[in-house]
Amino acid sequence: MRLGVVGVVTNPRDEILLCRTARRGWSLPGGFLDPGESPADALRREVSEETGVGCVVADIVATCFSAEQAICSIVARASSPSTPLRPDGVEVLDARWCRARAAREVIEAESHRLFLALCEQERRPTICWYSGTGGRVGSLSTTLGRDLSRDLLRAVRRGR
Repeated sequence: MRLGVVGVVTNPRDEILLCRTARRGWSLPGGFLDPGESPADALRREVSEETGVGCVVADIVATCFSAEQAICSIVARASSPSTPLRPDGVEVLDARWCRARAAREVIEAESHRLFLALCEQERRPTICWYSGTGGRVGSLSTTLGRDLSRDLLRAVRRGR
């Protein structure tokens, strides 16, 4: 299983940073951790490499598992004081800031829509598992109600 980090990075105008890659289309920034690297350090590195901006990691919102993809993704909330974007042109073909509603509409990977929905929830922390092909979502948390899985799945399917 590989360990990755995905960030919901916002700027002072409360816009969300999105990256367009050839593999995932429009998605949230992130990538895999290097050996010995912390999730916060990995997110800062990935955002900088992919978009040319720095970010400050605020908190870890969720840990999500996909057995099908053999990935454990740590989902973090972060902010960026700088807004000019410089996509690397290799891994990231384009990058942009957009409002949350637009982000929910253009993010192509269902897992990234789930990650955005988790960051928009007030209740946390969350441990969740998802199926990329079956659309199943489950979650565990001492602070979350049992209806969260159903609510998140509905939000993801609606593109919210």
